[in-house]
Amino acid sequence: MSYYTGLEVQHFENAPVSIQSLLPRIASQLDDDGISRDVLKDLEEAFTTGKATLKVHSGYVAILIDLVHQLAPEAEFGVRASGEELRDVWIKEFRQDQKFQVGPFDEGTPPPIEGQWFTRTGATGWRGLLRPAYLKTLLVLFLAAVILITFRTLGGSSS
Repeated sequence: MSYYTGLEVQHFENAPVSIQSLLPRIASQLDDDGISRDVLKDLEEAFTTGKATLKVHSGYVAILIDLVHQLAPEAEFGVRASGEELRDVWIKEFRQDQKFQVGPFDEGTPPPIEGQWFTRTGATGWRGLLRPAYLKTLLVLFLAAVILITFRTLGGSSS
């Protein structure tokens, strides 16, 4: 089964990526992971021309991009990737000591080595329920449940 990922690369003026010097280490990673060296050529094309299609899942492309950043932390660049699924899109930017990342929005994408793909402060998981609008709703539902249980308990014992 194959999977295609479109990759766009933008080099920032301060410190562009010199991908040529990184190719041997990236090739070694591909070999370790059992991935075709064709991906290496496609990655080189993306960093050279600004755009390429890689024949691998976008989650793996994200891992390769993190490897590029790890091997050349002084390089400043941004990438945008889109997989075959509509929600399989993500963006990463590396500038000096700052990293910006959003996506992927595809729920089935494995997380990268470093952790979370996308963090929306307080908007996901149980912490999202702590926003005032949700707290009011939860309080109303809790009170309704208490009243219903009390009513059934008292109604059931008087019959």
